[in-house]
Amino acid sequence: VEGTLVSFDASGSSDPDANADLQRTNQELDRRRAYMETVLESIAAGVLSVDAQGRLSTINSRARAMLALDDGPLLQRPYEAVLGAESLAPLCHLVREALEGRRELAEHQLPLRVTDRLAILSVSSGALRDGEGAFGGTVLVLDDVTHRVRAQQAMAWREVARRIAHEIKNPL
Repeated sequence: VEGTLVSFDASGSSDPDANADLQRTNQELDRRRAYMETVLESIAAGVLSVDAQGRLSTINSRARAMLALDDGPLLQRPYEAVLGAESLAPLCHLVREALEGRRELAEHQLPLRVTDRLAILSVSSGALRDGEGAFGGTVLVLDDVTHRVRAQQAMAWREVARRIAHEIKNPL
């Protein structure tokens, strides 16, 4: 209408209530994102996710430490580039299988040589699905179980030694 001045804000909306709702929604999304980042950084497990196109979407500091990855930018890079070291080949293969098979949940135990030590990782992988059920990638949760496995092996060897000693003491 000629002579009428309508002001638009940056969102393109002339409705102040809609603009306030949009700002509240953005603040809530920022708060939730910050909360999720805090949770991921606070847990003892390593967490990484890969989108359906094979790009790294999430990685927490514990996963970086477990896999001896540098502190450089890793997000949005192809997982093959991030996990390309020969020592991480079993994990890279697991991610490939998870993306191709789109399995809902899988459990694996992977021995990896990381920083000159053998680490045994328990890896849980699961499909990421959106609200409509469409495949969006995979998430992996890594737990270093090296000490637990070694303790179980030591207990098993102690039991073997105990039985052998018993057999030596009690012939027939």
